[in-house]
Amino acid sequence: MAELIISLSGWMIISTGFVPMYIQLHNQLIQLEEKSAALHLFYEYLQTVTVEDANMENIVMTKEDKPFSIEWLGVDKKEVMIRYEDVFGKVVEIRETVP
Repeated sequence: MAELIISLSGWMIISTGFVPMYIQLHNQLIQLEEKSAALHLFYEYLQTVTVEDANMENIVMTKEDKPFSIEWLGVDKKEVMIRYEDVFGKVVEIRETVP
């Protein structure tokens, strides 16, 4: 009986360390996927603007029912800000410089 209690307590100690680590890694994976989707949408929009020689306008694009706001900054419009709300309810802003 003592060996069973010792082995169960060992598994409890191990699981208390790995479960929070797994949850944190999973949350980071979700955030990274959302950031990748936002940047992918922006580069698609940038290619469309470049090919069609259209004006760079502030727009809101949606992907999988999630709105992504693309806002051009500055007079010469060389900087862009991509804004979206992540799964956890935080507003994320990504700033990029366009050559």
